[in-house]
Amino acid sequence: MAVVGLLAGPAAVAAGDHGSTPVDEAPAHPASHDSAEVPRAAEGFVTQVLADAQAPTVITFHAGPDALDQLPDTDPPTKDLYYANLNGQIVHVDLAWTPLGPAAVDRTVVADGFNQPLGLAFDDEGSMYVADSYDDAVAQRPLGVVYEVDPTTGDRQVIVDGVPNGQHHINHIRFGPDDRLYLPVGNPNDSGNGTGTGHTDVFPYTGAFLSVDTARLADEGPAVLHWQETDGDLIADEDVVDHPRNQDFADKVDVFAHGFRNIFGITWAPQQLPFAGTAYTGTNGADNPNSQDTLERIREDAHHGYPFCISQGEPGQITDLGKEQWIGSPNPDFPCADRPPAEALLGYHVCATGLDFPKQAEPGHPDFTFPEERTSSVFVGECAFFQAQNTIVESLEHPSRHNTAHKVTEVALDDQGEVTDIHAFLEGLALPTDVQFGPDGAMYVADAGQILRVAASPVAGQLAGALSPSPVGDDTAAPVAAVGQSFLPQAIVVPTGTSLAWTGGAIPHTVTSSQALCTGATSEACQNNAGDPDSFDGLLTGVGDTYRHTFDEPGVYPYYCEFHYALGMTGLVVAVDPADPTAVGPGDIVDAVGLADGDSPALDHAHGHGFHLAG
Repeated sequence: MAVVGLLAGPAAVAAGDHGSTPVDEAPAHPASHDSAEVPRAAEGFVTQVLADAQAPTVITFHAGPDALDQLPDTDPPTKDLYYANLNGQIVHVDLAWTPLGPAAVDRTVVADGFNQPLGLAFDDEGSMYVADSYDDAVAQRPLGVVYEVDPTTGDRQVIVDGVPNGQHHINHIRFGPDDRLYLPVGNPNDSGNGTGTGHTDVFPYTGAFLSVDTARLADEGPAVLHWQETDGDLIADEDVVDHPRNQDFADKVDVFAHGFRNIFGITWAPQQLPFAGTAYTGTNGADNPNSQDTLERIREDAHHGYPFCISQGEPGQITDLGKEQWIGSPNPDFPCADRPPAEALLGYHVCATGLDFPKQAEPGHPDFTFPEERTSSVFVGECAFFQAQNTIVESLEHPSRHNTAHKVTEVALDDQGEVTDIHAFLEGLALPTDVQFGPDGAMYVADAGQILRVAASPVAGQLAGALSPSPVGDDTAAPVAAVGQSFLPQAIVVPTGTSLAWTGGAIPHTVTSSQALCTGATSEACQNNAGDPDSFDGLLTGVGDTYRHTFDEPGVYPYYCEFHYALGMTGLVVAVDPADPTAVGPGDIVDAVGLADGDSPALDHAHGHGFHLAG
């Protein structure tokens, strides 16, 4: 059986029109690597291109409006991927879920017309929130805004406005364990001392994590920071925070923590960890080769030091208070020894972006949860440089300061949430802007021109140790049962060489291979592919009867019951070669079940069965 891998990505996103508004394709970033070179993940993990996505800034997952899911009828429903891009669009990637993970079957713009959307999040009710920025003629500086957006119509309304921006903006917004929406707001200048290039600081609203109760804002109206008196006069930057017009903003917007430079993301340790609920962020240090980007544990209500203190040391170093120094003249009102120490030094201007902890796979999705020894690590994207070519040259001229980014870094933590190790996990990236773990437990990375998926090899990680190739007569492989008019499980993944058994039920059935998954009485696929060398055809006469077939070649093998195919009695076997686990991908499964042509999902999830990962 011919197989087509998904690594090259053509099966992930169809060409042509993807909705009423085309998905724009911005030119690749100048620092982009050869797109044919798939980034290298740690041993035991497989990297795949899920979808082309030029200039993505942030990714998230939520149930799509019309998802062509391989696992329908699940509660909650399976999720799709959404991303924002520098073309001002929010894009919905329709995912078909298979035993080997998701395949992207369509891509649609659900909202556009934004300026530079860097934040994207969904609440539990399905409302979408987008963080953007714009140049304001009154304030004479960029300001940040957060919209609530209807993902089905693109209609939007402002919920937060007037946030002071500049060289840096509102970045990767995210809902926290307390159901509040958190806004990472970068420092508005690049100088390293709180002034200079860019715009003036407006403490404590710049270089800070702000949070809002979106339900309250829906009831009471948006939180707006005003930059103009009621008579039209401009409010001075230093007076904005305490101005009477802005008391409503101060009442509706909490400052979770401040004293940062540029902060892209925020994540919380998941519930299964001893330090659950602890918040972390990756910070961008000063534009100074002596300054390090860092991983920080966010202390609520704390000042984390900027613009008075920076972190020094060698990249990869676990930090302590001795690695802090003053910027410029010491400030007697802020001793650096009192600031919360950085957890780890990541490198000079590695440009720490999105970060996340591994998560358990959610119901209705295949399980690619990261191995237990990695579940207490936090993974940080490092994009290196957006611009600053002169700084790149300076870095290259000073090897000790050499930027080593374009990767995802793994920071291992112990049971107390303290750093124990720092090392590269995924290398060879172009411009990784976000790292998120999806509903299947796999890692997803927004890179310069694509969305990548990184998962434990379906064989090396989940099958090889639990289900070794089985000789005829060996019952190591769990059998597929013919129950009523169903094969249970309906789809199964096995290593090549497995002798798979089917067991009979109360009435006779056949196990008959076909060219494609049989979808009903009128389907042309409902016929035996007897001429194919990989075909099989067995008879189960009743209870206790068994039929076996050995799957020696990798591929996707649809089959059906000749007696009951009109009632939906169909199945699928996916055979994966342990030596080449990417030779068969989710796109091959999509082709086999007809979703690539827009047909209805052919594999049912009735009675709580559906796809099953063997072992």
